[in-house]
Amino acid sequence: MKNQLGMNPYLPGTEYVPDGEPHIFGDRLYVYGSHDRFNGSGYCQEPYVCWSAPTDDLTDWRYEGVILEKGQDPLDPDGDKNYYAPDAVQGPDGRYYLYYSIEESSVISVAVCDTPAGAYHFLGHVSDKEGRMLGMRENDPSQFDPAVLADDDGKVYLYSGNCLPVPGLDPGNRKGSFVCELEPDMVTMKTEQKLLTSGGENCFAENPFFEASSIRKFNGKYYFIYSPLPNVHNLCYAVSDYPDRDFRYQGVLVSNADIFDGQEETYALTYWGNNHGSLVEVNGEYYVFYHRHTNKSGWNRQGCAEKIRMNTDGTFRQAELTSGGLRGVLPAKATYSCNAACHLRKKNMAPYAPFQFTAFDENDPYLTQEEGTVNQYIANFRDGSRTDYRYFSFDGTENTVRFTCRGDGKGELVLCDLKENREFARIEVTPTEKWSEFSGEITGMTRDKITGGTPNEAPGAGGQLKGIVSLGVTYRGTGAVDLLDFTFEMA
Repeated sequence: MKNQLGMNPYLPGTEYVPDGEPHIFGDRLYVYGSHDRFNGSGYCQEPYVCWSAPTDDLTDWRYEGVILEKGQDPLDPDGDKNYYAPDAVQGPDGRYYLYYSIEESSVISVAVCDTPAGAYHFLGHVSDKEGRMLGMRENDPSQFDPAVLADDDGKVYLYSGNCLPVPGLDPGNRKGSFVCELEPDMVTMKTEQKLLTSGGENCFAENPFFEASSIRKFNGKYYFIYSPLPNVHNLCYAVSDYPDRDFRYQGVLVSNADIFDGQEETYALTYWGNNHGSLVEVNGEYYVFYHRHTNKSGWNRQGCAEKIRMNTDGTFRQAELTSGGLRGVLPAKATYSCNAACHLRKKNMAPYAPFQFTAFDENDPYLTQEEGTVNQYIANFRDGSRTDYRYFSFDGTENTVRFTCRGDGKGELVLCDLKENREFARIEVTPTEKWSEFSGEITGMTRDKITGGTPNEAPGAGGQLKGIVSLGVTYRGTGAVDLLDFTFEMA
């Protein structure tokens, strides 16, 4: 089950598609996002690609290929610009429209295709009825992170903007998320933009808007999703009865630092950075898509997803980070890539501070990959480093755990059931230049979480773990260890 699709990250471990906008077209779920380059020097350096999965199996992801070749847009004649977070929608003519912004641009570009994930072709730039490009007129706000909604009444709404200063591109100094209605041609503004929210006017004071506008409609209500300042690790949301006004802040959907809304102590449980994503309903279940940061960089982001619960009043409970992602609870008896870590941190991790990923030093573990292979792994796992995995279902017969490691580390990996705060295995590791297997016996005991029973008084047949377990792995020793994968089995 190593590198199994649908787990986090839900795409292959060597794919970097952040800013995910999930949409259902027909019987498939398509995700549109920007595209980072492994070891890249900035955001979104690769061309747009698309991945999709059947709505009846969100673990069966298919690569749809590059959907927009660079160089078509007049703003990028040489095809060497970075293309930022896009969104897609089906227009009233049945065709599909991709909205995006380009590096060093302050306008919204539009491409069109006859299918959700075929080859999109440049159509034009969003402009007013006189043909003047939105974002280039006097006092226009800077256009960024477009989101688009085709409403049930046939109207199409475009959302865009941010709260970053953009010298020369926002002469009116207008910052925030703005909304306008589009004509059926999908590129002409039917109405002028109006402010939806900002860091000041119409502000969601609990978590003011920063960027990453996204829009959804569930059960007759409109959900505006965004990233706030200063807590850019959050995806927040507001709700309205209307698509263009009167949004009321409701809370946090997910934090890629796994800090919960209202938590008194802001202690990041994992390395984090900016966040961008959205919601989707699939067969009556809701999912939140977001991204995480890897490779000691803010520019190597990977898409993740979690099931999220909607309350009876239409609000959502903040989702926790998991390894299972779209798969949910994982069967323990299998091999898993260590890249499924939902938490990763070093010994004496600093408290929450903005843009934690810029503060790496020689003591920080990190997710990375071997170029030319499919292996993504945890590197530089040093004394006191810890990585967590949620959740595994043990049937009580697993009695051995095995890790594939390499490095100059000499010490032991200590495994704990985090919910029970109980150690259940220790694995001795020794220096090795090549990937090598190290194993240990499962000796601890844990509560049966399926039945809610009491702790076992004696080891069960062939093993002692039974029920749903949240796994924590800590290294104690000298040097550094790289972690590739792990296996629970019955020896």
